[in-house]
Amino acid sequence: MNKRKSEIATAFGKAAQSYDNSAEIQKIVSKKLSQFFPPLPSNANILEIGCGTGITTKLIYERYMGANIYLSDIATVTLIKHKERLLYGKNTYLINMDGEKPAVKTGHFDLCISSMTLQWLDNPVQGALNLKLLLKNYGQVIYATLGQDFFPEWKDAFTKHGLRTGLIQMPEMPGETLDRQKITIAYGNARNFLNSLKRTGANSPSTKYKPHSIRDIAKAVQTFNKTNPTGNITWDIVFKKLTV
Repeated sequence: MNKRKSEIATAFGKAAQSYDNSAEIQKIVSKKLSQFFPPLPSNANILEIGCGTGITTKLIYERYMGANIYLSDIATVTLIKHKERLLYGKNTYLINMDGEKPAVKTGHFDLCISSMTLQWLDNPVQGALNLKLLLKNYGQVIYATLGQDFFPEWKDAFTKHGLRTGLIQMPEMPGETLDRQKITIAYGNARNFLNSLKRTGANSPSTKYKPHSIRDIAKAVQTFNKTNPTGNITWDIVFKKLTV
């Protein structure tokens, strides 16, 4: 695990206790993603990449009762939390692994599911394509992740001062587009928005980010609050499918 992956795992581990109460967008996205779950045999093998605290996991179990469910996450703490409250069934397996380098059998799964995780990979496109190798014939990868036009309000506030944000840059992701949604959430102000990211472990900057001075950041934050009194932030979410 490289330094950035370790930092991401640590951030999500620290946020494990506060995650569920702050994961508004994650809950919206997971519910939408579940609409694309395909019909499967009762003994299907299903892998979730980035299970976190179980928001998507719960929807998987509601749909695929009796299936063999493999829950994976890079953060050990979140898996421990799963183990402590695991009430899903005997055919549940917890795997501590990097989703970019899956430590599971190839050609083993009927379905791979990932919600709001692939954006954290070093190479999201290749990471998504690698998941296809895990599928049986006619298997599917169903995932949701960030689109390229996320947080425009935040980016605009920094651009007005000639500053770059520490946000990751998303590529065009592979697969059939099932849906794309722009979801705007009113956080009230910049502080609430940043705290929400921190409470969900989503505050790790891009590897290319060079921190600005506190003074420069304060200017951008002030501009965001002035021009956006309700603290609106727009999430660009893409829902995709890969098949074998």
